[in-house]
Amino acid sequence: MSEEELNVLCKKTRKVRTAFSDQQLSALERSFDRQKYLSIHERKELATRLHLSDTQVKTWYQNRRFDMHLTMVGLCNRGDHYSFALWFLSFFFLSSPNLSGRRLDVYHTSTHGVALMRI
Repeated sequence: MSEEELNVLCKKTRKVRTAFSDQQLSALERSFDRQKYLSIHERKELATRLHLSDTQVKTWYQNRRFDMHLTMVGLCNRGDHYSFALWFLSFFFLSSPNLSGRRLDVYHTSTHGVALMRI
């Protein structure tokens, strides 16, 4: 057997990329907006409801959190502190069960690029 044939045999076979339907993506995004992390029970429930595997939901959530992290880093690196503050508030505070339904006022001082929040 040639070296090339051995390399082919030794390589792991990758699973085909999952193509989520629009309805599945919409449900996953709504769920993610409510909470960034799911318990095992919540994850299995969501997977069953969407006809996905537990691993697919887990991987989607991991990828989505990483995407959220990249957005945050990009805003910070650009020095866009106001956009970062609005992004941060929308993802972490407005989706919090303790703060939902409460009034949120955001103030911006353009000189320093600072956003303040009053709940």
